[in-house]
Amino acid sequence: MTVTVAVSSVPDTAPSTMNVTEQFLACFRAQAARQPGASAAAAVRSGLAGRTAANPLDTPA
Repeated sequence: MTVTVAVSSVPDTAPSTMNVTEQFLACFRAQAARQPGASAAAAVRSGLAGRTAANPLDTPA
């Protein structure tokens, strides 16, 4: 799957310093800020960050 993100929606943090989970959440948060009524905003409000951080598949080996 390919995801294209407009440069203006990517946070100022350099991608090389962010892991995939952080990049994913940053994109969701940016979308939520732009469109408060969108599904991304609902996901952020419902605790997406906590659920993503708790994902056992993201635990370092």
